[in-house]
Amino acid sequence: MLHSQKHLSLLFAGIFALLLLSGCGSDDENQQDPVDNGAADQSANEPADNQQGPTTDPSEPTTTAAGSTPSWKAPTTAGDSATHPFVTEDFHAAIIVHAKSLYESKLMKQVLALDTEGAFEDAMVVSLNRETGVDIRGVERYSLFTKSLPGGPREIPSVVMILEFSEAADRSDIAQKTTGVETAQEDGEMKWYIPEEGSRYEMVLCIVNDKTLVYSTDLALAKKTVTAPAADTPLNKRLVELDYSNQHITMVGSNAIFPPALMAEMQEELGEESLPPAFSDITDVIAQVTGVSGVLNLSPDIYLQLGVETTSAETTTKLKTMTNDALVMVKTTLGAVALIPPQDMPEAIKKMIPEVLKLLAQLKLEQQEKQFEIAIRIPETTLASFMEPLSVSITEARNAARSMQGMNNMKQIGLAVHNFYEVYKRFPVGEFPEGGLIKYKDGKPLLSWRVYLLPFIEQQPLFSKFKLDEPWDSPHNLALLDEMPDVYKSPSSADGTNKTRYLAPVGPSSILGEKTKIGFRDILDGTSNTAMLVEAGEDKAIAWTKPEDLTYDTKNPLSSLGKIGDSLTILMADGSVHKLKTTIDAATLLNLFQRNDGNIINLDRFRD
Repeated sequence: MLHSQKHLSLLFAGIFALLLLSGCGSDDENQQDPVDNGAADQSANEPADNQQGPTTDPSEPTTTAAGSTPSWKAPTTAGDSATHPFVTEDFHAAIIVHAKSLYESKLMKQVLALDTEGAFEDAMVVSLNRETGVDIRGVERYSLFTKSLPGGPREIPSVVMILEFSEAADRSDIAQKTTGVETAQEDGEMKWYIPEEGSRYEMVLCIVNDKTLVYSTDLALAKKTVTAPAADTPLNKRLVELDYSNQHITMVGSNAIFPPALMAEMQEELGEESLPPAFSDITDVIAQVTGVSGVLNLSPDIYLQLGVETTSAETTTKLKTMTNDALVMVKTTLGAVALIPPQDMPEAIKKMIPEVLKLLAQLKLEQQEKQFEIAIRIPETTLASFMEPLSVSITEARNAARSMQGMNNMKQIGLAVHNFYEVYKRFPVGEFPEGGLIKYKDGKPLLSWRVYLLPFIEQQPLFSKFKLDEPWDSPHNLALLDEMPDVYKSPSSADGTNKTRYLAPVGPSSILGEKTKIGFRDILDGTSNTAMLVEAGEDKAIAWTKPEDLTYDTKNPLSSLGKIGDSLTILMADGSVHKLKTTIDAATLLNLFQRNDGNIINLDRFRD
C-alpha cells in the first residue's frame, strides 16, 4: 500500500506545481489585472457551493512584498469540521485529502484535459487501481498520520493511512492485493490482514467496516488507532481550526516529527551555505519553528495558505521579514528576465512571467503573534486564461524529456556495444560460431544483434531464455518478444510495443548493418565520423529480436528513416549521441553511414 502513498504524493506535487506555473496568461489586452480588479472579480469574492462569505477582515494588518494590500478575500468554508475519528496522541503530523471531491473539481478536469496522453490519469487512477485495487475516484477522504520521520537509513516511519470510501463494498480483494494475506483474522466486526514476518509486504491492514480501511507500518499503532483514538489532541485541534473537512487538502505538522539528529543535520547544512545577509538568521529561525500547516481549496478558485508557528513573536517577525525579502528578490529577478528574456526561452514561458509577477503581487503575508501565514487566491478567470500556454509548456517539457530519455537509451546501447567489443574483440554482427554465440542459417542471422547485447544492459536472465540456435520467430523465441527491455523502447512509442526504433543503418560499409565480422579497426573514417545507430520513425519500427534493421536509400537516405519530424537522433561509433536537423544533406548523411569513405564530417552546422 506504500504505492498509494506514492501516487497521492504525486497528486500533491501536481497541484502545487500547477500553482507555481499558474502565472501563464493570455495575450488579450482586455484581460483585467488582478491587482486592480480584486474586489470587482466576482469569482474571487463570491462564495462557492460550500462557502458562505469571506472570513478575512479587511481591517486586519496584511502586507505584501510591494507593501500594498491585495483586495481579494479568503474563501469561507462550512466551518463544521468535527474532530478526526482516527487521531491518537502519538501523531505529530497529518495530511488529509478529500480525493473524490478533488478529482471531481473543475480545475482537475481542466488538468486532465491538458493531459491528452492520459499519463496523469494513468499514474493517479489506472496504475493505482491495478496495483492495489483502490479507485481513488471513490475515496471520500484519505488521511495519512505519522509519529516521526526516520532517524536513520534503515528505519521505517511509523505511519497510519486511512481510506474512507464514499460507498460501501467488500474490500477483501484490496486487502489481499496489498498485504499478500488470503485469510483475515477477525476481531469483532473488524478484519485484520497481517503479513508474515519477513514478507515483502510492509504494511498491515484492518478493514474497520465496508467503507473504511486502515493501513500501518506498526501493528500496535494500527490497533490503537482503531480502538482507542484520542480526539482531544493538539493535532486534531489544529485540523479543526483549519476546517479540514471542507478543504481539498490539509497538512499539519509539529517539529516533533523531526528526529533531533535530522534537525541538527539540516541546521548544519544551512549554516554552511553562503546566504545573503538578509537570511543570516535562517538557521536560528528554523530551530524555533514549532509547527507548520497548509491548506489547498478549489472553490473553484485556487486558495493556498501556508502557516508557520515559532516559539516567539520576535522569531516570527524575522521569518516574515525574510519571506518578504525573498519575494522582493524573486520579483526583481523575474522583472529583469521579462525585460530581457534569454534568446532560447520558449515563448510560452515568456508569456508566463508577467502573469507570475501579477500573482506574486497578490500574496498576503500576515502575522498574529507567533503565527505567520502566507496566502494567495487565484481566480478561476485567471486559471482559465493560462490553460493554453500551460498546455504548450507541458507539451514542450514532455517532448524535451522524451528527447533526453531517447538520447540516454542510445548512449546505453553504445556503451553496451563497446563493452561487448571489450569481451569479444568484435561487434555483435557476423557469424560467431566460437562459443556458439552468433549463429547463421543459410547465410542469414537467426537473431538481432540487440539480443546478444542483453548481458551488457543488465539483462542476462532474459538472454538466458533465448535459444540461440533457433530463429527469432520460432515458437520459443517469439514468446520472448514482449519482454523487450526499456532501453530499446523509444519514449515516443506507444505503451506495450515490442518494436524498436533504434536501428542500424544497413548499406555499403555500415557497422551493425553488416553481416560479416566488424571491429573498430574497420572504421577507417574514425569513430567520431561514423554512425552506428539512428532513431527511425514509428512507421519504420522493427520487432526488437528480428535480425533486420534500416536499409537506406543511397539517393535519399533521410527518407528511409520514416516520419521523424524535424530532427534526427544519431549514435556515433565513439558512443556520443547527437541531435541533428533534418536539413542535413544526403551526401553528408551517407558519409555518416559509411565507415570507410575517407570523408571527415563537421556536424556543427547541422546540430539541432
